[in-house]
Amino acid sequence: AFSTTYYVQHGAPGIITPLIAMIVTGGVIYYMTEYARSSGTQNYRPFALKCFGGKAGQVMSVLYDITFLLMVLCAGGLALSGEGNILLAQLKIPYFIGISATVLVSGLLCLYGSKLLAISSKYMMYAIIAVVLDSREETRKAIASGYVITVVLMIAFVFTLFSYSNVYDICAESVPVMWVLQNLGYSWLTGIYVLLMTLAVLSTTAGLANAGCARFNNLFTFIKNVQLRRIVMTVILLGIAALGASFGMANLMRTGTSLVGYIGIPVLVIPAFTWVRAKLKKEA
Repeated sequence: AFSTTYYVQHGAPGIITPLIAMIVTGGVIYYMTEYARSSGTQNYRPFALKCFGGKAGQVMSVLYDITFLLMVLCAGGLALSGEGNILLAQLKIPYFIGISATVLVSGLLCLYGSKLLAISSKYMMYAIIAVVLDSREETRKAIASGYVITVVLMIAFVFTLFSYSNVYDICAESVPVMWVLQNLGYSWLTGIYVLLMTLAVLSTTAGLANAGCARFNNLFTFIKNVQLRRIVMTVILLGIAALGASFGMANLMRTGTSLVGYIGIPVLVIPAFTWVRAKLKKEA
């Protein structure tokens, strides 16, 4: 859906624009990751205070919080909306019932599957440290390989959606890849796709809720019972995602992700390519 919204519908330039978009994204990740590595800050708040100084760092921390909550609204909302559309198309489960069921399972995963999430995060952390946080050269290698993999995947999506039908028909579909698979008659492959999408949605929404619980825990310390505190934060965060899903996938994709993108320019992109880059050069 992201590919159809931002690339496919623009025709031939849609094959080139992912290259540009991922250069910007990769640059932001490189400068931010490298500064975090070199300064020894492994959380966004210490990172902001170290990088931008006391008062400016506090402001940037709040802006990071706002951006994160918008990501919960949009990314979480898109995940739930996509799952709602898939369950509606495949199992004829009404849209909002499908979303509600997904929210419930995601919440249970966040609350009672925290060990599973912790194990996954631990091994991902080991992999990230092994690949990214050793040296500047390792960071560059990781960003370069990530860039190639992501761009190849995005362009493969673009070509797949280009080649099957009229571009405007495919752009009208909420879950374009599933639509292609269904029209090709690959029922077994469609089933695998639905399963993978469901797992991706659950890991995304539960992961966002789990990250939010860690991020905003200090704001809810007035709730003494730890499990009750997590329940309250999880309900709030998944409620925000469900609110996003209520706007519908098309509106979220056009307006929501654009809003996050525009906010990301002054909060992440410009600081990364100017202030953070300059500090890295000075350190070098």
